[in-house]
Amino acid sequence: MLSCTLLSKGADRRSRRLVRIIFFCQKDKMTLEICAQSLQSAVNAQKGGAWRIELCQALEVGGLTPSSATIQLVSRYLTIPIHVLLRPRVGDFTYSRLEVETIKQDLENAKTMGASGVVVGFLDESLKVETDLLEGIVIQASPMEVTFHRAIDVATNMDEAMKAIIGSGCSRVLTSGGAKSAIEGIKTLEHLQSTFGDQISIMAGKGVNSENIRSLAEAGITDFHMSGSVTYESETPNDLFSMNFDESDLEEIQAAREVIKDIRSGSRLI
Repeated sequence: MLSCTLLSKGADRRSRRLVRIIFFCQKDKMTLEICAQSLQSAVNAQKGGAWRIELCQALEVGGLTPSSATIQLVSRYLTIPIHVLLRPRVGDFTYSRLEVETIKQDLENAKTMGASGVVVGFLDESLKVETDLLEGIVIQASPMEVTFHRAIDVATNMDEAMKAIIGSGCSRVLTSGGAKSAIEGIKTLEHLQSTFGDQISIMAGKGVNSENIRSLAEAGITDFHMSGSVTYESETPNDLFSMNFDESDLEEIQAAREVIKDIRSGSRLI
């Protein structure tokens, strides 16, 4: 039992050492992606120093495909890369034939309007990656990048899902490590980074902010995804439904950017 424990600890140390090596080789490539659900949020993301945005709407339900008008205007106002979420409805990630047709048309619209990437996620009824559909979307999207979103966090087996996503040609995967937040899933994120980080970009998302980016970086993560949202209270409240709304906050984005710049310029993690 003692020898098994020592072997386990030794393997864990080697894994952590590998994560550190990967981190120091890639820390200059650290990026911050802002999940923006409006033109104003997108503008704030660029002003705050984001490297890229994921454009969507209805974040309160996990995000849906944004309107064509929003994609067009954001493309007009921004110079940083714009990746458009392709999710036609709330709920699970198993889609009907008509929903897939909608996704493919939205993809063409996004490409025509100047998007540089799309964000998708497809699972079958057994919660395995819908490989054939994903491969077809990657081919259709080319030369745009394709990110596989947090559908992976509910997949039956995350390692097998990662292999399928990599094999399909995706550029990156957005994940919380299968947990309610990236910080709670940090051990899994560290595992994914050490196992697959040389084949695909692992982007940590859900609950990421300027205060925990450094902790995620210590796990070897170099790509960070956050909304940086604050809630604005309506000046015309009522008793029927909430009229408050969220926007990505310029100051929080700037703070996250500064943390990343500090890590990139430093010789070690603090």
